[in-house]
Amino acid sequence: WNYCMIPNKLEGKETRPSIWDGHYHYDLHCQLAELYGEDVAGTKSRQKGISLYHVARITRRLWFGTKLNLKIVSQEEEYVLGEWGIMSAYRNHLNNNTAWTRTFQPDESLNWEQKREVTQGTLNKKKVYKGNFNKVRGLTTKMNVTRAVGGAAKEIYVTEAGINSKLKKTKEYVDPNLKMGNVKTGMFLAMGATGELKDAQDLMEMCFNPKGSNIRSVPDTFSGTMELIGFFFPEEWNYVHQDEDTGEIIFCYDTHGNSDIELAKRLIDEEDARQRGKKDEQGYKLWKSQHPRNLQDAFDQREDNPFPTHLLKEQEFQLLNKKQIIIRLKPDPKGTGKLIHEFCDHVPISKLNPNPNEDNSGAIVVKEFPIDNPPFGLYYAGVDPIYNKDTSTSRSLMCIRIWIGTHERDGKIIEPYPVAHYIGRHK
Repeated sequence: WNYCMIPNKLEGKETRPSIWDGHYHYDLHCQLAELYGEDVAGTKSRQKGISLYHVARITRRLWFGTKLNLKIVSQEEEYVLGEWGIMSAYRNHLNNNTAWTRTFQPDESLNWEQKREVTQGTLNKKKVYKGNFNKVRGLTTKMNVTRAVGGAAKEIYVTEAGINSKLKKTKEYVDPNLKMGNVKTGMFLAMGATGELKDAQDLMEMCFNPKGSNIRSVPDTFSGTMELIGFFFPEEWNYVHQDEDTGEIIFCYDTHGNSDIELAKRLIDEEDARQRGKKDEQGYKLWKSQHPRNLQDAFDQREDNPFPTHLLKEQEFQLLNKKQIIIRLKPDPKGTGKLIHEFCDHVPISKLNPNPNEDNSGAIVVKEFPIDNPPFGLYYAGVDPIYNKDTSTSRSLMCIRIWIGTHERDGKIIEPYPVAHYIGRHK
């Protein structure tokens, strides 16, 4: 805030950034992720200053760290060059207005190292380099996704992650650069508004299934599901609105940066109604994806389609969230010993002391299907049986819970956890 001037679009000049609570939330999220050895991925509404934040974060490490390797990555070169332009402006401002001047060798586009050549001695003069030796590079992955790989890295920032079709593969390749063995020593950060859905699939999966990619998660308060998702910066945080009739610009946050969420939602609802009224369905959904109020808005289907895409997308989001799928299992009638599953509408038992006069047959809940040909002892069960008796008075329930034991996965030791259970009572 104090040392990184930004291009102020509303004032038409360079100013210090105003304080936003949205940036406070995001910065705290990034710091917690770093403390807990996690990475960051998420999406946002357009024009929320996330690029300015990330480049300031990297500039700070570049200025005051020691021998750090920093990377800015995108699929297309133009987006890296855009971030590099922001960082160049930050660098120029710091060198002109503070005592912390920094020189770089090499000092070329997309490749800086903080050092300078000096001559020491009077008789036998020798040339040496001095500086903090921090490096920052800009890299593109369009032609070769492994370009982002190489050397231990402290921070790898992927800009415009919402239009990066190689995001997951990039993360897999650079992950070893951010570790020593399985000890986390660096951090991967990927943020961006969504572009074409075909290019946003990787970011969508990271957002809806953050734990699968070691992404720090937050509860989804935006859609009310409370499922764990990646970071999301909604339209109503630090919203700025221009009245269509008077031209007045309304800031939906106070001088301390605290968002007035209710005012923002009311004004966004008005804008939403205007956009819906003047655009076709495809154009409206595209507008909505760039001004999302929840993850579903950001990743919703935008093309005309005869199918109920809102229902299909909802199911896709649930699958990405790895929600429990209630199924019924039965033995293969051919006697192969394999399990056949079919979906059912039975409701799992979720309370103690159920009413014995109600249907307490319950349902099998499978969180994770077994692997093929598991080694002996990988899975085990705990069983709490009931007496085989038809009764209308007993509140006793049967319980079977299947666990997967301690095992190794992707070089990590995984502690036991439950993968399936049945609780209930049949006649």
